[in-house]
Amino acid sequence: MMPFLPAFRLCAGAFLLLTPGLVCGQNSPRSFYLGARLGYSSYTMEGEEVKLHTRPGADELRRAQWFTAGVIARKRLYAPLSLQAEVNYVREGGHFKGGFFLGKTVYTIDCLQIPLLLDVEVPTSEHLSVHLQGGMAYSTVVRGVELDMPSFDKRNNFSNASSFFTPMYGGELAWHQNRHVYFFSARYAQDLTDYYQREYLDTHYNARSSGFLLTVGTLFGL
Repeated sequence: MMPFLPAFRLCAGAFLLLTPGLVCGQNSPRSFYLGARLGYSSYTMEGEEVKLHTRPGADELRRAQWFTAGVIARKRLYAPLSLQAEVNYVREGGHFKGGFFLGKTVYTIDCLQIPLLLDVEVPTSEHLSVHLQGGMAYSTVVRGVELDMPSFDKRNNFSNASSFFTPMYGGELAWHQNRHVYFFSARYAQDLTDYYQREYLDTHYNARSSGFLLTVGTLFGL
């Protein structure tokens, strides 16, 4: 449970920051929104472990394609700027196809991403707007790489990260209807830390993940 403590503290801090009345902003009944998103995620990986598997004549790298889901809290600071906090479930990494290497071929992890983003709204019509978003996410690993230990030499030493930070940026197309906002979002994320590391005979092997997310969702103005 220890890896979840920093995530809990970050969530609690973001919630307090986003609670109406704690941030100076517009005194509007729709200046605070809560909502949810659901969609598609596609991640890949790079690093020395990937180079080893994909050298000429070896295996093919395949992306980790899955679903993503999350909850959102958005607080308008002042037009057109908002602060947005989220908690999202994401699968990262990838796998190798080809059968050149026996044993472990799947290097996926499941994470809770907790982004804190700045959102800039660009109105285009009475109901339609474009949002530009960017910021940093704290990612904590829920399910790590499942190692097939018999396929590794016993002299391997593993040191996989349980949490890391992830810059992310993207855009959102939003439709405003009364107190509701319906949106389509496209976002890119790239981890700053290797989620997989091993040392073997003084040689370092690693994998780091990056990917994009396409989601739809709704926000409700309070």
